[in-house]
Amino acid sequence: MRPASVYSIFPEVGHRNLGWALVAALLAIAGAGPAAAHMEFHHGRLLDLTRRSDAVWIATVQSAEATETTGGRRIAVEVLQPEGTGGARVLTIPQRLAVSPSSTYAFYVVREATGWRCIHPSGTVLPVVGRGEAYVALDGELRPALGQSERKVAGALLRGLRSPVRELQIHAALALREVAHEGHTLTSDQQQEVRSLLAAAETPAELRPLLQSLVAR
Repeated sequence: MRPASVYSIFPEVGHRNLGWALVAALLAIAGAGPAAAHMEFHHGRLLDLTRRSDAVWIATVQSAEATETTGGRRIAVEVLQPEGTGGARVLTIPQRLAVSPSSTYAFYVVREATGWRCIHPSGTVLPVVGRGEAYVALDGELRPALGQSERKVAGALLRGLRSPVRELQIHAALALREVAHEGHTLTSDQQQEVRSLLAAAETPAELRPLLQSLVAR
């Protein structure tokens, strides 16, 4: 499986609207020709973030005040997840990553000599539901799967599609489409799971064209 690259970002879109901006782009591409679809879906975020990070944190932003530093700004956060890593931390985030105090997000992070750094593109804000269990569960399955097989990667992403977090559903769907364009054909069981999602009333209408494309190959 070839390394994924980060696709185009939406720095002008606030975190509340980012998911819908991604869906709008997804729908526009779904109606385009195969070449255009491949070009867009090859550039995934979720797989790239997981490959390049050391961990995913679920953390609450403590203060809107930030210390400017080379390549970003430092903010104070309270880490809630994963278990055993909680507590007050200083995190370097991109200059234009729009986060709000007292709000909780998922942050894909790397540890550097100077501390922890969030590796998101500027427009990739990942709000959470509850204590971010959906992100932690997906990461716990997806991260080891990336070193094993595309079948396991696809299986992890399919479970991510059932997340209660809309942004995570969207990113999982885009990543699954990316895996499919890398040449992986879903197993019969995985295709049946996609059909089950298509049949479920709670599956967002905006994701259905993408899911349909996965079982129409």
